[in-house]
Amino acid sequence: MQWGLPCAPEAMNDNYEFHGDQYSNFNAGKILLILENLLGLSYSVNDGGVFTLGETMPTEWSYMESYVPLTVDGQTKWTYVRVDRSETDGTVTKDLTVRGDYQRVLNLYPWLEGKTISSGLAVNAVANVSTQANAPDRINYVYWGVGTKSIRIELKNV
Repeated sequence: MQWGLPCAPEAMNDNYEFHGDQYSNFNAGKILLILENLLGLSYSVNDGGVFTLGETMPTEWSYMESYVPLTVDGQTKWTYVRVDRSETDGTVTKDLTVRGDYQRVLNLYPWLEGKTISSGLAVNAVANVSTQANAPDRINYVYWGVGTKSIRIELKNV
Protein backbone atom coordinates (compact mmCIF):
# COMPACT_ATOMS: atom_id res chain seq x y z
CA MET A 1 0.00 0.00 0.00
CA GLN A 2 1.22 3.48 -0.82
CA TRP A 3 -0.80 6.69 -0.43
CA GLY A 4 -3.70 4.51 0.68
CA LEU A 5 -3.79 2.57 -2.59
CA PRO A 6 -2.58 -0.96 -3.37
CA CYS A 7 0.66 -1.12 -5.35
CA ALA A 8 2.24 -4.02 -7.21
CA PRO A 9 5.98 -3.35 -7.32
CA GLU A 10 8.21 -4.95 -9.91
CA ALA A 11 10.60 -5.93 -7.09
CA MET A 12 11.57 -5.13 -3.51
CA ASN A 13 15.08 -4.30 -2.32
CA ASP A 14 16.89 -5.69 0.74
CA ASN A 15 15.04 -3.24 2.99
CA TYR A 16 11.63 -4.33 1.63
CA GLU A 17 11.18 -1.02 -0.16
CA PHE A 18 9.49 -0.91 -3.55
CA HIS A 19 11.90 -1.06 -6.48
CA GLY A 20 11.23 -0.61 -10.17
CA ASP A 21 7.89 0.08 -11.79
CA GLN A 22 5.03 -0.34 -9.35
CA TYR A 23 2.11 1.07 -11.29
CA SER A 24 2.13 -0.87 -14.56
CA ASN A 25 3.27 -4.27 -13.34
CA PHE A 26 2.26 -6.84 -15.95
CA ASN A 27 0.43 -9.21 -13.59
CA ALA A 28 -1.16 -6.41 -11.59
CA GLY A 29 -2.63 -5.05 -14.80
CA LYS A 30 -4.38 -8.34 -15.48
CA ILE A 31 -5.73 -8.52 -11.94
CA LEU A 32 -7.09 -4.98 -12.19
CA LEU A 33 -8.88 -5.86 -15.45
CA ILE A 34 -10.59 -8.80 -13.77
CA LEU A 35 -11.57 -6.85 -10.67
CA GLU A 36 -12.59 -3.67 -12.43
CA ASN A 37 -14.39 -5.20 -15.41
CA LEU A 38 -15.88 -8.55 -14.35
CA LEU A 39 -16.51 -7.77 -10.70
CA GLY A 40 -17.06 -4.10 -11.52
CA LEU A 41 -15.06 -2.72 -8.62
CA SER A 42 -14.14 0.91 -8.40
CA TYR A 43 -13.45 3.11 -5.43
CA SER A 44 -12.32 6.56 -4.44
CA VAL A 45 -10.57 7.41 -1.20
CA ASN A 46 -11.30 11.16 -1.36
CA ASP A 47 -13.83 12.80 0.99
CA GLY A 48 -14.72 9.60 2.83
CA GLY A 49 -14.84 7.59 -0.36
CA VAL A 50 -17.20 5.92 -2.75
CA PHE A 51 -17.13 2.15 -3.32
CA THR A 52 -18.92 0.64 -6.34
CA LEU A 53 -19.71 -2.99 -7.09
CA GLY A 54 -21.09 -3.01 -10.64
CA GLU A 55 -20.73 -6.66 -11.60
CA THR A 56 -20.68 -8.05 -15.12
CA MET A 57 -19.88 -11.60 -14.10
CA PRO A 58 -20.07 -14.21 -16.89
CA THR A 59 -23.42 -15.99 -16.83
CA GLU A 60 -21.65 -19.38 -16.70
CA TRP A 61 -20.12 -18.58 -13.30
CA SER A 62 -21.92 -19.24 -10.03
CA TYR A 63 -19.94 -16.74 -7.91
CA MET A 64 -17.02 -14.35 -7.79
CA GLU A 65 -15.39 -12.85 -4.71
CA SER A 66 -12.49 -10.67 -3.71
CA TYR A 67 -10.93 -8.81 -0.80
CA VAL A 68 -10.04 -5.18 -1.49
CA PRO A 69 -7.44 -3.43 0.68
CA LEU A 70 -8.21 0.17 1.64
CA THR A 71 -6.30 2.46 3.97
CA VAL A 72 -8.52 4.02 6.62
CA ASP A 73 -6.98 6.34 9.22
CA GLY A 74 -3.52 4.99 8.39
CA GLN A 75 -4.52 1.32 8.78
CA THR A 76 -5.16 -1.26 6.09
CA LYS A 77 -8.75 -2.50 6.17
CA TRP A 78 -10.08 -5.30 3.97
CA THR A 79 -13.44 -5.03 2.25
CA TYR A 80 -14.96 -8.36 1.21
CA VAL A 81 -17.00 -8.43 -2.00
CA ARG A 82 -19.03 -11.35 -3.36
CA VAL A 83 -21.51 -11.88 -6.18
CA ASP A 84 -23.54 -15.11 -6.32
CA ARG A 85 -25.61 -16.11 -9.35
CA SER A 86 -28.01 -19.02 -9.75
CA GLU A 87 -30.66 -19.89 -12.32
CA THR A 88 -33.75 -22.03 -11.76
CA ASP A 89 -36.63 -22.45 -14.22
CA GLY A 90 -35.62 -19.34 -16.19
CA THR A 91 -35.33 -17.12 -13.10
CA VAL A 92 -31.87 -15.73 -12.35
CA THR A 93 -31.12 -14.87 -8.72
CA LYS A 94 -28.21 -12.60 -7.89
CA ASP A 95 -26.89 -11.81 -4.43
CA LEU A 96 -24.42 -8.95 -4.07
CA THR A 97 -22.63 -8.55 -0.73
CA VAL A 98 -20.09 -6.02 0.49
CA ARG A 99 -18.82 -6.74 4.00
CA GLY A 100 -16.59 -4.37 5.92
CA ASP A 101 -17.23 -1.36 3.71
CA TYR A 102 -15.35 1.64 5.07
CA GLN A 103 -16.38 4.17 2.43
CA ARG A 104 -18.97 6.91 2.86
CA VAL A 105 -21.08 5.83 -0.15
CA LEU A 106 -21.66 2.33 -1.51
CA ASN A 107 -23.15 1.67 -4.95
CA LEU A 108 -24.44 -1.82 -5.68
CA TYR A 109 -25.01 -1.80 -9.40
CA PRO A 110 -26.01 -5.27 -10.68
CA TRP A 111 -26.16 -6.22 -14.34
CA LEU A 112 -29.69 -7.26 -15.39
CA GLU A 113 -28.44 -9.48 -18.27
CA GLY A 114 -31.11 -8.14 -20.63
CA LYS A 115 -33.83 -9.51 -18.36
CA THR A 116 -36.62 -7.86 -16.40
CA ILE A 117 -36.20 -7.44 -12.66
CA SER A 118 -39.02 -9.37 -11.02
CA SER A 119 -38.01 -8.62 -7.44
CA GLY A 120 -35.26 -6.70 -5.75
CA LEU A 121 -35.01 -7.26 -2.05
CA ALA A 122 -32.64 -5.17 -0.03
CA VAL A 123 -31.37 -7.02 3.02
CA ASN A 124 -30.48 -3.65 4.58
CA ALA A 125 -32.40 -0.39 4.13
CA VAL A 126 -31.89 1.12 0.69
CA ALA A 127 -31.39 4.85 0.68
CA ASN A 128 -31.93 5.32 -3.06
CA VAL A 129 -32.81 2.96 -5.92
CA SER A 130 -32.65 4.22 -9.47
CA THR A 131 -32.12 3.21 -13.07
CA GLN A 132 -29.91 5.37 -15.22
CA ALA A 133 -30.67 6.37 -18.81
CA ASN A 134 -27.10 5.72 -19.94
CA ALA A 135 -27.13 2.21 -18.41
CA PRO A 136 -30.60 0.74 -19.02
CA ASP A 137 -29.48 -2.83 -18.22
CA ARG A 138 -28.62 -2.00 -14.60
CA ILE A 139 -30.25 -0.86 -11.41
CA ASN A 140 -28.37 1.16 -8.81
CA TYR A 141 -28.78 0.64 -5.06
CA VAL A 142 -27.09 3.47 -3.14
CA TYR A 143 -26.20 3.23 0.56
CA TRP A 144 -24.67 5.82 2.88
CA GLY A 145 -22.55 4.78 5.84
CA VAL A 146 -20.12 2.00 6.57
CA GLY A 147 -20.86 -1.64 7.33
CA THR A 148 -22.20 -4.72 5.57
CA LYS A 149 -24.73 -4.38 2.77
CA SER A 150 -26.46 -7.07 0.70
CA ILE A 151 -29.11 -7.20 -1.97
CA ARG A 152 -30.90 -10.02 -3.74
CA ILE A 153 -32.56 -9.52 -7.10
CA GLU A 154 -34.50 -11.93 -9.26
CA LEU A 155 -34.52 -11.60 -13.04
CA LYS A 156 -36.83 -13.11 -15.66
CA ASN A 157 -36.84 -13.04 -19.45
CA VAL A 158 -38.55 -10.04 -20.97
